[in-house]
Amino acid sequence: MKVSIKNIMCPVDFSDSSNHALRYAVALAETHGANLCLLHVVQPPMIALPGDPMIPETSSEALEEITEASQQRLDGLAKTICQSRP
Repeated sequence: MKVSIKNIMCPVDFSDSSNHALRYAVALAETHGANLCLLHVVQPPMIALPGDPMIPETSSEALEEITEASQQRLDGLAKTICQSRP
């Protein structure tokens, strides 16, 4: 039975382990002629208050900064991947 892989989603957190998995996903996508989608999840910053559990930071500016920085890193990864392809 032949497996047909058309789409691959690779979670990315910019760690060494994640980079290793990304290299594997790129090779797998090239082998199968599949599309590769990178996924990065941004967690809102948390605030610790004495005696209370952690609560999410409600400032949209903080989340926006984190989101923009993550998007730039993802764009850089995507550009590197595209440039390395034949």
